[in-house]
Amino acid sequence: MPLCAVPGCANPGVHLFPKDPTLKKKWEKAIRRKNFVATQHSRLCRNHFQESDYVGESAYTGHPQICKFLKKGTVPSIFPWSTQVSTTPTSRTSRYMKRSRRILDFIQPSVEESVPEPSSSAEIEISTIEGSLEDFTPKTVSVSTQCGSSFGILSLEAMRGNPQAIHFYTGLEKYEKFMLVLDTLSPMCNNLNYRGSKVINVCIGDQLLITLIKLRRYMPDFELAFLFGISQTTVANIFVTWINFMYKIWSLINIWPSKELVQYYMPESFKGVFQILGLLWTQLKYPSHGLGIQ
Repeated sequence: MPLCAVPGCANPGVHLFPKDPTLKKKWEKAIRRKNFVATQHSRLCRNHFQESDYVGESAYTGHPQICKFLKKGTVPSIFPWSTQVSTTPTSRTSRYMKRSRRILDFIQPSVEESVPEPSSSAEIEISTIEGSLEDFTPKTVSVSTQCGSSFGILSLEAMRGNPQAIHFYTGLEKYEKFMLVLDTLSPMCNNLNYRGSKVINVCIGDQLLITLIKLRRYMPDFELAFLFGISQTTVANIFVTWINFMYKIWSLINIWPSKELVQYYMPESFKGVFQILGLLWTQLKYPSHGLGIQ
């Protein structure tokens, strides 16, 4: 997994640089890396984004997103050399009032002197501040930022309220059954040793969903990659890892009942009847050429 492109940051990269050229240049400028040009593999980690930069609830289900993904037009803003600036209307108004008071204190004469007409330079200064405040107001840009499987067609969160879809794709009757299966693999599934690189852009629930769909519907890797918005390599990595992981965990479960339990549930007609198997060994002699055997 590529590391974060921010200088001095050694965290694994999560968010790919946007494909839009304008937004991509803003990201490159924000990280302050000299002569840096982002490639298709360049990434940034989550530490450089504010919590408000992520989508809170799903637009389709109204529930909180399991897999975080960025809002449209988001630009990284948290770096060691930067300080977080509040952009709420109250903070902008208070800063404007403080700047206005400083300007007025600077141009206001002493009490003994007569008050002159308002200075045109002060008006220009105030209008400049107002213009800068307007420029500071964030503008919505219709550009999407890629973040893993959250942009895919299928996800566990999208099928949460659709038992028919869950049964069709996984064979489980409803969402609660799916979560029960996931609970049997927890918390070990949070620390998997992947066959390939570590998968961090697909949540644990969606990884199990991909595996069960592969087993139930026998979908090709290309189709699963398209439905979940990830690469075919990631699909293969998830499936191979989870198949081996589920085998190791579920093979530890003792599926055979004890002798006492078998006798307890055995029908009354069977309890006094037991089949006895015996073997009888008899030595035989036959010609070496084998004709005698016929």
